[in-house]
Amino acid sequence: MDRKKFALIKYDHGEPTSLSGVRWMWIVLVLAAAIGALFVFFPVGFVLMIVALMIAQQPKRLYVGPRYLICGRKIVYYANIQKVSMEDSGSRLVLKSSTGKVLVIEQDRFQTGARKPDKIAANKAARFEKVAQKIVKHVRRASPQAVLSGVKDLPSTGT
Repeated sequence: MDRKKFALIKYDHGEPTSLSGVRWMWIVLVLAAAIGALFVFFPVGFVLMIVALMIAQQPKRLYVGPRYLICGRKIVYYANIQKVSMEDSGSRLVLKSSTGKVLVIEQDRFQTGARKPDKIAANKAARFEKVAQKIVKHVRRASPQAVLSGVKDLPSTGT
């Protein structure tokens, strides 16, 4: 997967993610060091256990590419999408494909670094709008026969 072609967006899709081989190797090495340090120096071993748990936490992301979208364990090709609809007054984007898969992207699941409630809501709304426009643009290019309901009118051509 060439990450240069994908837009990586922090999004809590609610599904468990699998760990890469490199992460597994680091977890095993840190746990081995932690178990060894537990017998000699208790505080150092405890800290290494916490570091191993932090390595195991993989960030949840939404990958928006030029031909398909990856959300957790779901891959949706834009060419297979038959219907795109905006629901709940613009806070949910529902993608229905010809294979029967349904992918729902919700505004509240986007992550933000803001701390104040009004800024959190504004950042999530802005990020959702940007991602939704990008997805609709890709769907229009790849699948011009797709039914769009409730989405803002975007041009179907461009780069």
